[in-house]
Amino acid sequence: MVTIRDPIHGDIEISQTERRLLDTGEMQRLRRVKQLAMAYLVYPGANHTRFEHSIGTMELAGKICASCEIENEKTEQLRIAALLHDVGHVCFSHEGEFATKMALGTHEEIGRKKMLEGEIADILNENWGARKISELSASQDFGGIISSD
Repeated sequence: MVTIRDPIHGDIEISQTERRLLDTGEMQRLRRVKQLAMAYLVYPGANHTRFEHSIGTMELAGKICASCEIENEKTEQLRIAALLHDVGHVCFSHEGEFATKMALGTHEEIGRKKMLEGEIADILNENWGARKISELSASQDFGGIISSD
């Protein structure tokens, strides 16, 4: 286990798999995607990124699973799905999606593709399978835990 210090959630313990996923180019790219697009130009404190948001979402998913007494393996899978739920976001977050949606799809569609191909898929396939995590991230059953949908 590795500890990440988060300004909102405090110390967050992450597994080796979570760390490997965070170290992928696709997740590191989220360090440059603002969570609130250009709101930071008006509100200087609104400067957090999709990367930070993804880590916090993963932590909250784990806490929800613990309070609901969800089994460990399912909790690990839900934490991973929560971590990856925004991996398909383009620049300017939702505001940039209108420009890329026709060519690339929605951020959810792009994210699912990133989960099924490349470095992220390779890591997921070592554990539970990329398809399983991708399907879990789109699941209506667990949407509230993963992305508040």
